[in-house]
Amino acid sequence: MKNKKIKISVVIPAYNEENIIIDTIKRLDSFLFDFTDDFEIIIIDDCSTDNTNFIINNFLLFKNYFKNNSKIKLITNPKNMGKGYSIRDGVSLAKYKTIVVLDADLSVNIKELENIGWDYISDYKIIKGKRVQVKKQPLYRIMLKFVWKCLVYLKLGVFTDTQAPFLIINDSKIKNDFTYLKIDGFAYDIELIKQFRDEIQWVNVEYNNNTDSSVTIKKVIRMFFDLVKL
Repeated sequence: MKNKKIKISVVIPAYNEENIIIDTIKRLDSFLFDFTDDFEIIIIDDCSTDNTNFIINNFLLFKNYFKNNSKIKLITNPKNMGKGYSIRDGVSLAKYKTIVVLDADLSVNIKELENIGWDYISDYKIIKGKRVQVKKQPLYRIMLKFVWKCLVYLKLGVFTDTQAPFLIINDSKIKNDFTYLKIDGFAYDIELIKQFRDEIQWVNVEYNNNTDSSVTIKKVIRMFFDLVKL
């Protein structure tokens, strides 16, 4: 049943997602249409080098397909700026108080909103996900995750999973302050935790990672240097 009191902005950073982005838009649109009457979907294309932008623009021309087409927005960065930058951009453009940030592959499903419960969500200013792995992970991923948690602990004194692609901002002041964060890459989560640690409520979310993950050694190294900057 729809809850007309709920107004949600969903922000999706996207880079080279031509194979999955349309399915993602469909899934978001279908779920949100049944969940509430008031929502928007903001996709931030981080200057993709594939056909992501072209595919989205063409697909949005078929207005009759979507249940709520007018509330689906595509923003394109002028150059590749990074995930953190794209999310900040999307958050700054969101018009509703409650902002949900997810990855383009929906490795954490939008349906987690139902699992968590709206009454619970509305009680907290920031909700940050912790990954509960659904698929068995290769050893190198397990090791990288452990090493990263150790590095974050040494820097911030927090030993937990910080990189789950699930974030809810539920406060206008925090939304405004969030847009002034500086980390443009994947380590934006760490700056978020450093800045708003006392406001964060952690929740477990199921995580189904894409086997074609865009996380590379180059990006891991950049995350390390971003952590050092903090």
